[in-house]
Amino acid sequence: MSQPEQFYCDPHYNERGEAVKYTIGGILQIEYTYDDNKRPVKKNLYVGDTYDGSWGLNAETSYSYSEDRLTEVNVMAKKGSFSLMDSVYNIVYSHNDKKNIDTLRVSSADASTHNGIIRPISDKIIVNYLNRWGQPDSSYTFYANISNEKPLKTFYTYDKQGRCTKSEIFASDWNGYEKVGWLTVKYDKNKTTYSQTDIHTRFKENFVEGEDPEEDYEVNYLYEIAYDDKGRITHQYFRRGDMVMLEAHLSYDSRGRTIVDKRRIEIPEAIQRHVDLVEYTIGYEGDHQLAAYYIRKEDEKNTIKTRETDIIYNAANLPETVIVTRYDDDDGLFNEANRFEYKYNEKGQLTNEATFRKNEPDGVFENHTREIYDYDIYGNIIKEEKYYHYPEGWKGEEYKLYEYDDKKRLIYTESFEWEYATANHKGKWGNNYKTYAEYDNNGRITLLKNYNWDKWDKKWRGHTSYSKVFDQAGNMIEKTVYKWNRENGQWTNDTKSEYENVGNSKKSTRFQWLSKGETWQPVRSTQVIEESENNKESIVSEWDRDANRLLITSHEKWYVVDDSLKVEEKFYQDYDTKELKASRKYIGFTRKYEDSTLRHLDVTYTWHDQKKDWVGKSKYLRWYDGKVKKEASARYDSITGSWVNKKMLFDERTMYIWKDDKWLPYKKEEIEYDNDYNRTHYISLWNWQEEDWKRYHYYQKSPDGNYTYYYSIDNETGIWLLKFRRKLRDFYADGEYYNEATGEWSTDRVGATINYGKLVHFSVD
Repeated sequence: MSQPEQFYCDPHYNERGEAVKYTIGGILQIEYTYDDNKRPVKKNLYVGDTYDGSWGLNAETSYSYSEDRLTEVNVMAKKGSFSLMDSVYNIVYSHNDKKNIDTLRVSSADASTHNGIIRPISDKIIVNYLNRWGQPDSSYTFYANISNEKPLKTFYTYDKQGRCTKSEIFASDWNGYEKVGWLTVKYDKNKTTYSQTDIHTRFKENFVEGEDPEEDYEVNYLYEIAYDDKGRITHQYFRRGDMVMLEAHLSYDSRGRTIVDKRRIEIPEAIQRHVDLVEYTIGYEGDHQLAAYYIRKEDEKNTIKTRETDIIYNAANLPETVIVTRYDDDDGLFNEANRFEYKYNEKGQLTNEATFRKNEPDGVFENHTREIYDYDIYGNIIKEEKYYHYPEGWKGEEYKLYEYDDKKRLIYTESFEWEYATANHKGKWGNNYKTYAEYDNNGRITLLKNYNWDKWDKKWRGHTSYSKVFDQAGNMIEKTVYKWNRENGQWTNDTKSEYENVGNSKKSTRFQWLSKGETWQPVRSTQVIEESENNKESIVSEWDRDANRLLITSHEKWYVVDDSLKVEEKFYQDYDTKELKASRKYIGFTRKYEDSTLRHLDVTYTWHDQKKDWVGKSKYLRWYDGKVKKEASARYDSITGSWVNKKMLFDERTMYIWKDDKWLPYKKEEIEYDNDYNRTHYISLWNWQEEDWKRYHYYQKSPDGNYTYYYSIDNETGIWLLKFRRKLRDFYADGEYYNEATGEWSTDRVGATINYGKLVHFSVD
């Protein structure tokens, strides 16, 4: 069984040499459990809490076998506050002895786990054609439902020891199959090297007329894993193109504990949030595990220490004491320190947790919080208590009780909150809320009831409740929501939704309970009919009181003409006649012409009642003329019955407007970089008198890196004036204006150095 964690995590081995745990510092932890045949039977994924170093279960993977074959892999993800797990990923293996074929069906979460929202289940089918040693000789991958994914074919090559040395991937195309990637593997004595190449397609930045505007390009990846003589990983290396994305140097002490001499992780630009590099080291001194974490901010050269941890483990390798010291992200100076102490029962279950905060400057750790846990004989947690320490003493924060059925499913939880007695001001626990749950044989919740405690009336009152019904395939076919009747203290019907999937039609209907007639009345119905990916329609019906039935209020159609012309038509109900009326139509196509230019067109039409036909409204065109990318828009003149040009954009930076029957320059944006690669965005307007561009506005990141600063030029003096700022990456922030006279920032425009009208809002990333 392959373990992808070996490429990017710190491995931890047991006495049998099995990698039972993988970690990434205090961020991620993955634990494996094996059977007697050294096969994984369980895999738990935990996410770390950087505050106290604890781990929270995020996902659980189980592996099932029949004889020597893997038959199923099921991934359960943590769901909600009720401590439930949802199956979000499932792989079922089946084998055909006669054809020597393995078939894998990979399924994502079904619709029933998403509040009844009807959507197709994404099932991927992988067919492995095995060789005589039972290894995949080739495979075919396709999707069982409608999908944009192309079918794939993969071919494998092995060495004499049965190790895979090469795989090639081909994707379906109009002309058959074309190679889209390959992987080669080189095995040395203490090192394995993986070289991967993916082929992608992009538009050429510059191409001459008559050429194909698209080109293929390769993205190369290199993975290296080195081992010691015991088979333990000592070095990991990952490079994408010329950029090293990850590198780690590992060693092991005399007790077999993993030492991270250094792990370096480059943060991809697409997900960077002020930080582009993370580093950490982990070592041991006796029973102490010592770790240090560093980051490098964007546009900075050096790393800054952000956190240190000192963990003491007991004989069962469970943490007993954890000290976390934090440093400021900006200057690396001391910020705060906390100590956490843990106690366990004979089964290794956490029973007590206490936290202490370091009091500066005397350096003494003082009480902060304490938590108490209790379990039943099956290992389920049945009680949680949490207290905070204040100058006047301990005060309760949270107290919860849990109950389970014979299948270890949570069926009851009750929460208490801290109350104060008026006589002596001492606190006690008082009722807060409680929840009941029921399940079907497949572990799905079929009934849920939530109650809140009414402090004034001193009684329980219903808060929320619902029930669900599933068919044999596991699809939710009905969901009923109940509301609480305060008069009789009972649950009563409120709303109901029914779901129906027949062939290519998916329908959902919402009902409202009428207490007078004690009956369900339809409110809204949505039906989606999907003949194919490019041919579908949606019909929405709503209850009409006059007609006393559901009437269609909207009808939308999507279809394709001539394999490239995509059409969308929308019809809405006329308010007076209650009949469907044509409203709007969109037409779009992407087409490659004989001159190799590529053009994309979007046209919007509206329905004209008098003409009884579609008439133009707006048009948007993108194309490549062999030199630059262009975008143009036009509006429809109903008087002349013709299209009128509005504006055009060259290379996404220069704008032209249509005037006097020709395109004239109007506005452009330019980006310049300084020696430290800081960007400045200049906005220029075309000067009609001088027939040249004139800069009137620019914006750039503020010196402290927290704002985008906006400047405009004074027309009389030619001096650039600071006028406005907005929080970086917060486009919706109101921003502040600069008052040059006082040198202060304010949301009030009065006195601000504003020379123009409404600001053009941009953001420096």
